[in-house]
Amino acid sequence: MSNESSVVKVQLDESALAHYASQYYDPVKAKEYYERTKKLKGRDEGELSDTQKEAFGYAKTQITEEKQRTLKDTATKQREAIENIRKGAEAMRAAVAARLTELMTKLEAAESEQRDQIAARRAEKLQAIADKATKAIASLPPVPPGVSKERAAELAANRRAEIAAIKGDSKREREQVAADSAAEVEKLSEGSDRIKGSARGSANLDRDAIVKGVQGAIEKAQKDFDTMKEAVKAKYETKYQSEYDAIKNNL
Repeated sequence: MSNESSVVKVQLDESALAHYASQYYDPVKAKEYYERTKKLKGRDEGELSDTQKEAFGYAKTQITEEKQRTLKDTATKQREAIENIRKGAEAMRAAVAARLTELMTKLEAAESEQRDQIAARRAEKLQAIADKATKAIASLPPVPPGVSKERAAELAANRRAEIAAIKGDSKREREQVAADSAAEVEKLSEGSDRIKGSARGSANLDRDAIVKGVQGAIEKAQKDFDTMKEAVKAKYETKYQSEYDAIKNNL
């Protein structure tokens, strides 16, 4: 090619560059890129001139790097979103456990207080029974002096029988108080156990709901990421095509 022809080609190239301007194109770097990669296999770009291939190859690399950065950023955001979902779930599980612990502590404290009240009532009743028996025995008349030996023996036997009857009644009353107190304690325990069981069941349902919610949220986050990833790929495929068309038509 003559010097004149070379000058004309350069002038034509510079004139064409005036019509093609892109954020992805640097003519010097495009030339360097073309020299580095011209032997590598790439897309079918047979319709492009060498100058256009240089430009498109460099622009394509810039677009690809931008696309990879965007995909990386999208993946990072997805990981952060999933991590936030898991942290939120941990916080919710901790809150469920804390509420259950607080409720159990209150139930146990209330049960303990009621047991103490039952025990206090039992002790009070037993003391009243004992006092009544003691008073009843003390009120029995003694064997009067001056009676015959036979009469004294009879009166003493009667007195012993009355004392035995008083003690027998007292024992039965004490046993009834103990049985009533035991039944009251058992009823208290059963009621408390039902409430505790219901609380544990509710907590388990809450935990199950959290697990399902997390699974659903993570699945949605993954689907959203896949959708965004495909959107990014489509976006940059459009950019590839736009750059190709601009270079083909204007350079």
